[in-house]
Amino acid sequence: GVMLQYDRAQVIYERALALYADANGSLSALRSRSDVAAAEVVHNIAAMMSKQGRHQTALEYHELCIDIKLKLLDELDPSLATSYSNMAVTLSTLGQCTRALPLLRRALHIRSKAFGDQHPSTRRLKAWIALCKTG
Repeated sequence: GVMLQYDRAQVIYERALALYADANGSLSALRSRSDVAAAEVVHNIAAMMSKQGRHQTALEYHELCIDIKLKLLDELDPSLATSYSNMAVTLSTLGQCTRALPLLRRALHIRSKAFGDQHPSTRRLKAWIALCKTG
């Protein structure tokens, strides 16, 4: 079933992540990485953890992904908007809309600049912001 697929994916992602760990197996070395591939592995693990309902763990990976991307990308890169919005969704799922709102606003700013105010992803962010403000 679906959980078996997540288990298999987790094994693959953990192997990929181990490639970026330091000699002691610590993943703290990832925070200093300037590697798009590392950011993508971390992003995918965060998404998988969210889908499994492991939101607190997903949150840690979202933070790590953003830390890596901030070293690599322009602050207006649409990839950062995706990471900010994914972390915000995880926070709102955990009932932390006050922490999610600034991330959603950052993502909205980036997407508005990149795609315009009428783009579907920009409009979705506006809807999330409205939802967080009322929730």
